[in-house]
Formats: sequence, C-alpha cells, structure tokens
Amino acid sequence: MTMPETFPSLVPQKRVWGFWPTIGLSVAILVIHTATQALVSLIAFVTKWYTSGLDFQESLDMLATDGLAFSLAIITAALLGLLLMVIFIKIRGNIPVGDYLGFKSISWRTILLLTLLVSTILATILIIGNCLGDNGDADFSAEIYRNSGFLPLLWLATIFFAPIFEELFFRGFLFVGLRASRLGPTATVVLTSLLWAALHIQYSLFGIIQILAMGLVLGTVRHKTDSIWSPLLIHILWNSAAILSTALYVSSSG
Repeated sequence: MTMPETFPSLVPQKRVWGFWPTIGLSVAILVIHTATQALVSLIAFVTKWYTSGLDFQESLDMLATDGLAFSLAIITAALLGLLLMVIFIKIRGNIPVGDYLGFKSISWRTILLLTLLVSTILATILIIGNCLGDNGDADFSAEIYRNSGFLPLLWLATIFFAPIFEELFFRGFLFVGLRASRLGPTATVVLTSLLWAALHIQYSLFGIIQILAMGLVLGTVRHKTDSIWSPLLIHILWNSAAILSTALYVSSSG
C-alpha cells in the first residue's frame, strides 16, 4: 500500500506593484494631490476677492503668502493622497498597507543617530547659507507665517501632514515599487530625490538644492534601515526646525 503523495502548501508570493503600474498610479496620486491643492487655493482666492474689496491682482498677489490657504491646501491634499495610496495598495491585495509602505520598528539607537544626523545637516546648511549670504526662503516663509490666520493649523500642516504624505509617497509607495524593479536602490534614491525636489520649485535655487540633498539622505536612510519611520522622523524634525526658525525670524524682525 502506497502512501498518498503530499505537496507543500503554495503560499502566494507577496509582490508590490511593478515598475509601470507604480509609475502610473504615482502620477495619478500626484496629479490629484496637486489639483486638490490648486482647488483649495482657488476657493481661498475667490473668497478673498469677493469679501476683501481688493481687486483681482491684489487678491492674487496676497494668495501667494496666504498662510491659511497654504495650511488648508496641504492638509486636504495630504489626506486625499494618503487615501489614494491605501486604496491602490488594497487593490494589489496581497500585502498589508503597513508592510507595503515599510512601517518597521527602529531601535532607540537608530532614532538617536538620525537626530544627530539632522542636527549635523542643519548646522552645515546654516554655515553654508551664512557664507553665501543667502537666507534661503526666510522672507517668503515669514510672510506665510504672518498670514497664517490660525498658527496651530500651520504648525500641524508643516510638521505632520506635509512630511507624512511626502514620505509615504516618495519614500514609501513610489520608492518600494521602483526599488523592486530593474532600477534597484541607487537609481531609486536618485530618481525619487529629483522628483521630490521638483515638487518644491516655488523655492529659491539654494532651497531646491537643499531639498535635493536632503532627498538623497532620506532615500539612503530609507533603504539602509528598510523602514519608513527613519525618513519620516528626519522629515518631521527638519520641518519642526524650519518652522521654529521662521517663528524666531518673525519675532526678531517684528
């Protein structure tokens, strides 16, 4: 009597979206994210135009540094962008959202090292900026801060919503799909950094160079630690330092 032949259980391999689906879905996320920011800004512009008594051009000029519109646009677009990422990952179906985006715990030692890294980078940029006589986008940021309307909302948008969306998108959804393709980790770090810098074209050249360099750091840290928490922590610390610096700048300049 022969025993029945047994086979090992076939567990479906967990795979992320491929290169082209990742590109296509990422473009959709960015387009909708950008359109949402534009729509919120348009509503703010029309509201100001009709209620302030200013003419069209004056209202348009004020919109550029309208801190309240800036905050609402960031928060609304970030929430919608995060929702789209979750939906697209759910459609893929075989990887939990947290695993897909890389929510792996990091040690306290790593947290300390990342904090020291941020401190070193900030000190370096401050020294370079002073040597070049370039205050970056301090005046632009100060105007947004002065016209925030409700400061806690600006702090919330800057410190949490902007970093969370940008990291979960650039170093999460997009990064994971590209790294798993033929591009590999190095090209993925460079490409996501360039795209992230392109998203901040409203800043000065010095500011864009800073963002590009920081993108390379964030991408490298993301790959080396294999956790989204690492770049997210750096980004939150970075933005916290930036808005605190802006607050001090506004206070000192009256």
